[in-house]
Amino acid sequence: MEKKTMLQDIDAMMEKKKSIPFDPKVNFSLNIILAQVALHFYTDEELSQIEELYQSVFQETKSPFISQNTMKKEKMDNNKKRNCSSDEGSMSCGERRVKPKTIKEKESSQSPKLSIHIMEKITKLNGTNVRYVMCKKLFKTDLNVNNNRLSMPLKKIKCDFLTEIEKNILDTKEEDKPLGLEVIVLDPSFREFTMSLKLWKMPKKSKMHSTCVYNLIKNWRFLVSQNNFKEDQELNIWSFRVNGKLHFLLDD
Repeated sequence: MEKKTMLQDIDAMMEKKKSIPFDPKVNFSLNIILAQVALHFYTDEELSQIEELYQSVFQETKSPFISQNTMKKEKMDNNKKRNCSSDEGSMSCGERRVKPKTIKEKESSQSPKLSIHIMEKITKLNGTNVRYVMCKKLFKTDLNVNNNRLSMPLKKIKCDFLTEIEKNILDTKEEDKPLGLEVIVLDPSFREFTMSLKLWKMPKKSKMHSTCVYNLIKNWRFLVSQNNFKEDQELNIWSFRVNGKLHFLLDD
């Protein structure tokens, strides 16, 4: 049933494509899929538009998206495959089949992939600069409404998601308290919560030096009340920007 629906969507999209100007944001997910498996549906200019939009949104993620130059090369390779002999072609074709799998396995070990429907939602928000921040295991202290904060230890962070100005703000103290940076946090259902990001230095009991932790505070308890989060549950945390403003997405 799903396959039939997708084919109907593709047919409808191709019919519209004949009469209206091409916009890669319309049917964004389908455009990404078709750009990889059915190049003949698009002109070179349209492929460039799809790639440009994709890269602007997901420039920090390891993506299976095929660039326009790779697409053109793939067309030529497909023609070569038809002409190669069975003896000569068996090894090269086998190597070509193995390489994408090896790359994919390597990428998946580095960071998770965002699902297509989440990618599309970020695109509709005009989100850019998507980055994988960390995998957060929820502890009892994170779910305690009296604490009202989500901790993200600095040593667990996978990327540098802050600008230099934002770093200076978080390093600044006012009346011996760290300043906060206003951010938007989206829960797994894409509900938005305005919060404050702060950098706390917490002393260790066993050592003299301190450890740094990012904390999302203010309204965290409201986000928890709207979601059935459990202790030991793991959330993938992503960051992205909308008109320069820092957003976090909690993906379960």
